[in-house]
Amino acid sequence: MAIVHSAADGLLLCSRGSTWPAARYFVCNPVTRQQTALPELRDLCFKPLCGLLTVTAAAGTDGGGHGAAPRFQLVVIEEWQIEDTFLGLKIFSSDTGTWRSRMASLYRCSSHPFEHDFRRRPALGQSGAAYWIQRDGRTAIAYDSAGDSLRVIHLPESGARSKRCIGERHGGGGGLRYARADAAELEVWDSPTTEAARGGWRTGLASGSCWD
Repeated sequence: MAIVHSAADGLLLCSRGSTWPAARYFVCNPVTRQQTALPELRDLCFKPLCGLLTVTAAAGTDGGGHGAAPRFQLVVIEEWQIEDTFLGLKIFSSDTGTWRSRMASLYRCSSHPFEHDFRRRPALGQSGAAYWIQRDGRTAIAYDSAGDSLRVIHLPESGARSKRCIGERHGGGGGLRYARADAAELEVWDSPTTEAARGGWRTGLASGSCWD
């Protein structure tokens, strides 16, 4: 049975069987039923937390008029350990056909990286970004696999005991959507950009009391 991990520009990132201690990924086009099998990923230190697929060049034709396969990149983020000051990454590029390892330092987004928490599975966006809402409830941290960068997102003020989620919008020009809910209220905010600068959030589709 195939498991779908993420999607980008019409392509799906899938795997078959267990992804630990070794993982076999493949990228498929569900329309053409074509697929590309990636080399087995063997040198994992911890279990894969998620996989981020980005397409660097869409399918087209080569100089001879023949069909050219899309070019893509896959970033696998390993499970984060609470004592780590980095995210462990395994990166595959269709240009090289090989895997490489990298560490993304959390000092990029804070001088106090131990205050962060990346243990939960993040929300994945079709842009190739992963989003973790932090324990303080006031910020989220995004890792952008296409740009290999970390950034802090300042969230709207919300109740300390609320349930929260964040994700990328697919209509209306893109951006982010953030929602919080408790036993009595649901609120939704939109940001026109994925950077979500301070003061850049606006009330979205649903807001108000659950008892109205």
